[in-house]
Amino acid sequence: MSYDLVFWRQEGAGPRDAAAVYTRLTHGDRVEGLPELPIENFLAAILERFPDAVREPNGPTEWIDWTVGGQPASFQVEWSPQHVIVFCRRTSNDDINRLIDIGTAHGCRLYDPQVNERFDGD
Repeated sequence: MSYDLVFWRQEGAGPRDAAAVYTRLTHGDRVEGLPELPIENFLAAILERFPDAVREPNGPTEWIDWTVGGQPASFQVEWSPQHVIVFCRRTSNDDINRLIDIGTAHGCRLYDPQVNERFDGD
């Protein structure tokens, strides 16, 4: 089963329709009113917390790929200057929570596209 986690920063009077923001970001659009992320720090934190993860080319871009040896659990991370998306496959709740903690530590809140909910509170 696949589960996607999406992170971006939302400050002040930025756009409020999370589903519309998600759609624009995943189509490669820049979203006015969203700040850029400290993307290299964000990615470094993922690589630190998941030592078996590898940042590597993925076609014309890059991604982070993580798998658990001998198990079906994995995730892949893609990003832009304004967002990070993690495609989880059979990833444990503990690992998902570690990813959410990384997003929160970098000023980003989770958007869950499966239920169209943005978790803006603490």
